[in-house]
Amino acid sequence: MDRLEVQFENFKAEFEYFEIKRGEWHEELGERLDAAGKLLYKSVELGEESVSIGKKMLEKQDKMLEKQDMMLEKQDDTIGEIRGLREDLKSFMEERFNRLEREIEIIKAKLGML
Repeated sequence: MDRLEVQFENFKAEFEYFEIKRGEWHEELGERLDAAGKLLYKSVELGEESVSIGKKMLEKQDKMLEKQDMMLEKQDDTIGEIRGLREDLKSFMEERFNRLEREIEIIKAKLGML
């Protein structure tokens, strides 16, 4: 037997008892082993499919981690560039302010303010 259909109905109280009749033990054993074999085979198939899906997920995770590492490297490069620009701007502004202070001193000296 490969399939079993079940239908639920309201209780009718038609019978006082019921009995499960089985065939010869060796026939029953064979049928049960066949059913168990089918279930085991299906379980193995599902297990293999699960492992395959797990491997695909790990591959995708590895690719995502590689992309994340690349993004972090770019971020580090960007941070380095920003720091360099800040240092350049700081040096430029300090030099410019120093020059302006010297020019103001010269102007004041010429005006006799010092």
